[in-house]
Amino acid sequence: MVEAEPKGRIFNVQRFSLHDGPGIRVTLFFQGCPLRCLWCHNPEGTLIPEGTPTPEGTPLGSRPLVVPERCIGDGECLPLCPEGALSLEGGRIRLDRGLCTLCGLCFSHCPTGALRPSCRTMTLAEAMAVILKERPFFSESGGGVTFSGGEPLAQPAFLRLLLQECRQEGISTAVDTCGEVPWETFESVLPRTDLFLFDLKALDEGLHRRLTGRSNGRILANLNALVRSGVPLRIRIPLVGGANADSEALEGFVRFLSGLSRRPPVDLLLYHTLGREKYPRLGLPLPPLFTQPSPETVSAFRDTLEREGFCTTLGG
Repeated sequence: MVEAEPKGRIFNVQRFSLHDGPGIRVTLFFQGCPLRCLWCHNPEGTLIPEGTPTPEGTPLGSRPLVVPERCIGDGECLPLCPEGALSLEGGRIRLDRGLCTLCGLCFSHCPTGALRPSCRTMTLAEAMAVILKERPFFSESGGGVTFSGGEPLAQPAFLRLLLQECRQEGISTAVDTCGEVPWETFESVLPRTDLFLFDLKALDEGLHRRLTGRSNGRILANLNALVRSGVPLRIRIPLVGGANADSEALEGFVRFLSGLSRRPPVDLLLYHTLGREKYPRLGLPLPPLFTQPSPETVSAFRDTLEREGFCTTLGG
């Protein structure tokens, strides 16, 4: 029996990306993430409800994304729903999520995207077609493709295929990861990956659990192993006021990073609220509201890291 080729669950494709690695890039966002960061701006990438198993056996679910302001109010989608979950209120679409069974019949009949799935399943050929279309920008800018999420290493078989295809096409690759996967998963993609972007949320174990729902033990072990392996690597630290940007937390970052066996570049990512509008569209409660750390705090943190021998950037 021939084993079916893995497919991937992708929730977004961002073209002309300037913040996910060097040069102009196309970023493919994989659904599925083991962390539940309180400030997450990609909630559609973390959904693990009653969903369809992926080829990896990880349950990844999709929720309808409802954007009422895009609705033209023609009502043609209403009779398509076998559960009667759709209605119009004030000329705009309304979804009763308690009735919705994720059959997807309404998606293909919505011309404006007022109703659409939060992710799509892509074959290797479909994903490579998206990547190759952006190739002229790569050669001019020194860019390439970045696999982000969610967590791309949550779908390792599909990721390995994409990395291999990109290598054969001479396209530079980057994997943006939270690090919370088995080390064996990292090892399986090391020979095929040109750059790792490794997110680091907090160093204190208790704080990390409060902010992400998980321990940071395996994350830190994986980061140390990546550093020792010598692979190209950038460390990315989201700075979130009221979460991980007070003096104690920042000192923890400095102590840990200074103990690494080499000094990878460090990207400092400032908290923003751009993803908050997605939560009600997915039928999810709004996350806590945080703040950006002050410019003085960020500047002092950068100065400290650079005195320790790290090259830092503000943003990706």
